[in-house]
Amino acid sequence: MDFKGLVDHYQTLPKSELIEKLVFKNARLLTQDNVIEKLEDEVKRIEEVDQGHQKLNSELLEENNQLKKQKEYTEEELDELRTLLKNTFKDSGFGLDFEKMMRILLWVVLILFTIVTTKIAHYSSMAYLPLSFLASIELYKIYNGKNFNRVLKYSLIIAGSFIGLILMSSLFIIINHKDLILTIVKDSNIQYLLENEIQWLGWEWLIPVLIIIGTLFSCLFLNLRLIPSLVFYSIVMGLNFSLLCKFVVPNVENVIQGSAVSFYENISSEKKYLTTVGFKSYAHYFYSKIDLLDSNDSLYNAKKNILKTNFNSLSLNELSSEDKTRFNNYVLSWYINGNIDRPVYFATKKNKINQQLEAAKNLIVIKDFGGFKFYKRELK
Repeated sequence: MDFKGLVDHYQTLPKSELIEKLVFKNARLLTQDNVIEKLEDEVKRIEEVDQGHQKLNSELLEENNQLKKQKEYTEEELDELRTLLKNTFKDSGFGLDFEKMMRILLWVVLILFTIVTTKIAHYSSMAYLPLSFLASIELYKIYNGKNFNRVLKYSLIIAGSFIGLILMSSLFIIINHKDLILTIVKDSNIQYLLENEIQWLGWEWLIPVLIIIGTLFSCLFLNLRLIPSLVFYSIVMGLNFSLLCKFVVPNVENVIQGSAVSFYENISSEKKYLTTVGFKSYAHYFYSKIDLLDSNDSLYNAKKNILKTNFNSLSLNELSSEDKTRFNNYVLSWYINGNIDRPVYFATKKNKINQQLEAAKNLIVIKDFGGFKFYKRELK
């Protein structure tokens, strides 16, 4: 560009025209500067977006790698599961028949449950698996054409009818003729338990008839219509147990330990010691919300001192059954005569009155009803 000629040209222009041209030039320069600034901002924004995309791509790549590893791990677990399932139904080579093993397991549970003196329901729960399997095997055989054994059929009908009739008769007498039970049964504990007032609707004794109906129809039609018979039996028995649990079991529970449970709930908000005397129970731990002991509680230190002084032991688990009985007697004596830091409640059954509680002058009877007797030692 010829700058000298340009300067000479501007010198020849009138002053007003020169000013106009300079103003126009400056306006164009300012406009270009604004455009350049906007372009720079746009470039910066694009760079930031690009950095965000790069970061997002790296995160997606890392997540993709993790998903690949998880997929590989899942496939390995599935392969192990397939192998396990395949081996489950594979002959071990030892010549053990699975059905025979189930029969052996069932008889072992039945024999052991017969031998043990404590009959708790979950002790026999191991029999559920072999019973279910053997029943399924027998039903499968009937489905494939085997005749339902007549002796077994009528035995089941008789057993189901007998159970249903026994339950119906018992409930009918309990609901409508409680005085008859009090006259016939001389057991003092049952007579005390029947002191609890129960609100019956009056028709509950009819519920067990479902057992008779379900057993009768399912056994008679099992060979002819297997699947409908099983469905009918399942529905009827399910309805039977549901109705019993809704209308009968709560009342039975109220008869057996209703007075005790209501007492435990009434004192649940108190800070206290509570013990059962002459019988074992978990109910008071749950319904009365007994606090866990710590080193600040007198009972905690008393038990620790009894173990150390009388048994030279640090743990109750180290004691024999006879020593545990002696330990409980020492603790009971402490409850009655020891240096307590909170009130003490004693729960006992009326047919098993403890003479030590009866003779204690510092105990008062606060409730005597429904087969239970409750004492209290006040904190002084």
